[in-house]
Amino acid sequence: MKNVLFTWRNIILVVFLATSSIVSAAEFHVSDSCKISLLTCSPGNELYSCFGHSGIRVNDPLERVDIVFNYGTFDFERPGFYVNFCRGILIYSLGVDQYFDFENQYIYEQRGLSEQILNLTTDEKQAIVEFLLTNAQRENRDYRYDFLLDNCATRIRDVFEKHLGGKLAFHTEKWDTIKTFRYLIDEYSWFKRWESFGMNLLIGLPVDKPTTPRQQMFLPNYLRDGFTTATVNGNEPFVIATREILPAPNFDKSANWTSPEWLFAIILGLFILLTIAEIRFHFHLKIVDFILLFTTGLLGLLFLTLWLFTQHWTTAWNLNLLWALPTHFLLAFAILFNGLYPKLKRILFLSLIIEIAFLVLHFVLPQPFQIGMILINAMLVTRLFRLYWKAK
Repeated sequence: MKNVLFTWRNIILVVFLATSSIVSAAEFHVSDSCKISLLTCSPGNELYSCFGHSGIRVNDPLERVDIVFNYGTFDFERPGFYVNFCRGILIYSLGVDQYFDFENQYIYEQRGLSEQILNLTTDEKQAIVEFLLTNAQRENRDYRYDFLLDNCATRIRDVFEKHLGGKLAFHTEKWDTIKTFRYLIDEYSWFKRWESFGMNLLIGLPVDKPTTPRQQMFLPNYLRDGFTTATVNGNEPFVIATREILPAPNFDKSANWTSPEWLFAIILGLFILLTIAEIRFHFHLKIVDFILLFTTGLLGLLFLTLWLFTQHWTTAWNLNLLWALPTHFLLAFAILFNGLYPKLKRILFLSLIIEIAFLVLHFVLPQPFQIGMILINAMLVTRLFRLYWKAK
């Protein structure tokens, strides 16, 4: 989702709304012409933007107010930002933008922007605006961000559920409840081959459970679709008007030869040829095995660290550990010494059996694996067989 740093203009705008024309949030009275709408920004071509973004627009011509409340802001300069990011403690904030600036940013990024004007009474609009203004104050604006459970889209869903209560009903009976969080992530990021591969490397079993329609609204387009069919007060449509402000562009989502699948397939082919040549002509390129075992072992240690020592719930129970064995890290250094080969025979045999078992049985595991991961696993089988052959 879109990430925007706080700017002095944002801060001045909030101060202006709170202290200048209206003194405090409680004293700001919306006019009969006030419109509150959901803004949905289309996915972009960059990873940070490929899931889209959402905002709440408050447009009151009589009060000369046209602003966007944006739950997708964070500050790189916050103390401990990068450490907290790695630990899974990322603080996001509710920011306030002038609508003109908000729209211009999407014109600059060449992304689509649509608006759904919502069916709200004047009292409901008043309550929502007061809440948002209060929530945007320095002491209230921060929250602990969770990409899947608490983000710029889910916060907006929660705002309207909170202030409309039982009046708001989402009609999502026909939505697919088989979709998992992993499936939904892949749905929007698959064309970013390497980024998608990296995300699937890091996330584990918790994201492979079926999601409810409400959970699926962590994606801005799903939130928009939920609002489209929602009703208030029994059978009144929640969205009374929809308009496309900026058309969504078509990005090139075709695969290319630099994707993980193609690259790892080529490397696997080279490894097979190398292994055959080594056995036939009695030589061994240790550096190849060192790089492979060192890299996969390091990955295994990373998976363990994210699971056991951070608060990233999505990285727990990562079954990629079944092929990225952390022991490969130590094995990489051990194979550099010829005298250790006889002692490594059992370790090499056990590692080879585990890798073969994963290669044969990965499709029955509850966590799906991309083809690139299986190709790396096949590389490990090939080279561990070569190492075990030499040790034996």
